[in-house]
Amino acid sequence: MRALILVFALGLALAISAQAVPLGPPSTPAGNVLTVQGWPNWQWGSQGGPGWGQEHKRREHCWRLRHQEHEIRERISYAPPWERGGMEHHLWEVREQLRGECRGMWRDGD
Repeated sequence: MRALILVFALGLALAISAQAVPLGPPSTPAGNVLTVQGWPNWQWGSQGGPGWGQEHKRREHCWRLRHQEHEIRERISYAPPWERGGMEHHLWEVREQLRGECRGMWRDGD
């Protein structure tokens, strides 16, 4: 019985070592690997994707302000009376910022 367990353990150790990764440095890619050309003027980070200019940034900023306005308005309806004053002042500030920075932007029929 011990011999059978020893043979099984030895076989298991050999199977695991056969699947091990080589210890040397990783191999370099083959010479037939191609680099794919991307979109012209493709920029990431704060620039966004291809063609994301100032107009897109402005629309996104205005959308965020509108979303913030809606969220504050919804929270005011469920807030206790002693918290509504500060929230209404914050809503007024967001609306003023929206009016000043997003004048002329489309509105979604509110």
